[in-house]
Amino acid sequence: MLRWSLLQTMKKLLRKLLYATKLVIITTPCVILTFYIAVNCYEIIFQKDLRFVSAITTFSSPEIINEIGQTNESSFEEKQHFIRQIHKPKAIKFAAIGSRLEIVPAIQRNDEWLAYANKGQYILLNENAESGIGNILVYVRRSWRTVIEPEKLENGSKFTLETEGYNNLYKIVERKLKPMHEAFVVNDLPKSYLLLVIEDNQIQANYFIKAVFVSQDRNI
Repeated sequence: MLRWSLLQTMKKLLRKLLYATKLVIITTPCVILTFYIAVNCYEIIFQKDLRFVSAITTFSSPEIINEIGQTNESSFEEKQHFIRQIHKPKAIKFAAIGSRLEIVPAIQRNDEWLAYANKGQYILLNENAESGIGNILVYVRRSWRTVIEPEKLENGSKFTLETEGYNNLYKIVERKLKPMHEAFVVNDLPKSYLLLVIEDNQIQANYFIKAVFVSQDRNI
């Protein structure tokens, strides 16, 4: 009788153990996914580059952005205030590769520049009345979520910068591929221009694409 009772107790314990194991197997992926989403949200909201999370990452060539922009944090904020009052950029539409890149104001933390995994970042270099926007630097990391085929953005091709009120057409006049951290000399042009810097970590290089302002239409 005692042996039978002990056997029944063991069966009950085994069933409880199996139930607990199934529960852990089912809930663990959900917990991990929830934690990952929460950490990504934290990274985006507080604009922090956290290890093992890719929603926001540090741009690998900050010295290039600093050299082109020739700006510190105070002058950077002043320039961005100007562009917000005129025409706030929203996106770049690339006809050559059939994609649209959402762009947002750049994020500067000390001497570092942060980049979203699915967006580009813009900086106003200086004011230019021709387009109402000014000369702009846009930096982005190459990926399937941003610019997947920068090599197809060739000289002579055009793209559209979308703002709150206008569609601004630009024509590419120069494209260079340089090793990571190698500087790019920006020679001023008589027209407003947009400089696109695409960081490609796979080949450890940056694409520099310079385009001049062509025309502007109302965005109705």
